[in-house]
Amino acid sequence: MESTKTKKAPDISLAINVKPLSSLSYGASSLLGDINALLAKFFYSQTTAKKVYVTLCELVSNVVDYIRFPGSSLKVELKFSGEDTIIKVKNKVDKDRFESVKAHIDSIRESGDPVTYFSETISKKRKEGVTHGLGLLRLFIESSPRISATFNDKTSYMTIETKLDTRSLLC
Repeated sequence: MESTKTKKAPDISLAINVKPLSSLSYGASSLLGDINALLAKFFYSQTTAKKVYVTLCELVSNVVDYIRFPGSSLKVELKFSGEDTIIKVKNKVDKDRFESVKAHIDSIRESGDPVTYFSETISKKRKEGVTHGLGLLRLFIESSPRISATFNDKTSYMTIETKLDTRSLLC
């Protein structure tokens, strides 16, 4: 009798540190996304690899776009496991920037319907003439991550952590 084994991907952890932040270009987010998506393709489906790519690109782009401390570093931690893919992006920010990012994440989560919230936000931003600031919202729509923001008062580092459900996305 054949056993019915479920395929389990190995646990993989990867950390990348870049310092100083001022050395990053706008292509850095795509490069980091490509590296990690390529790794994901070995063990997970194309869907998972795409989610990892989109998530990393968005989070790293936010860091590059809003650099406040050019001499500080960007830290990216990625952990693939059989249940979740956890992505952490850390960078130094002031407390006001952290509060702004956290409020944005909370408002998206509390909206209940990110797609409707996205449509309303686009309309509002067009009327205001603003062409940026939709990245995290796009991330919620495309990847449905569990996302959180924390701040370390001692180091002034903000950590954005996303968890993508990958249980059903193994190759």
